[in-house]
Amino acid sequence: MSEQKKEEIPVAPLPPTVNTFHASVSYVGIVAFDFTVLFARPRPMLRTDNAEVGPDAQMQPISLAYLSPNAAKSLAKALSKAVSDYEKNFGEIPTLDLDKE
Repeated sequence: MSEQKKEEIPVAPLPPTVNTFHASVSYVGIVAFDFTVLFARPRPMLRTDNAEVGPDAQMQPISLAYLSPNAAKSLAKALSKAVSDYEKNFGEIPTLDLDKE
């Protein structure tokens, strides 16, 4: 079986001024001209006796991105492909059903 040669895409190193972050939650809003994506992560509330992290975590906003409709659609396609590739390599990613009460 012959191996397909992947298209080589030149990659430049990120300049040190590029901010990076980890977010485990995102919220998406839309208006006629923009998609707004708020990235956040849980910020645990510590119990006063410091025995463990309490159950009431608050969301800590990390970054806010505004995307044009074209940029949002391009991002959606790229994320969909990346998720598909990930699942082919590492197995299905479980999702939470946030619509259930």
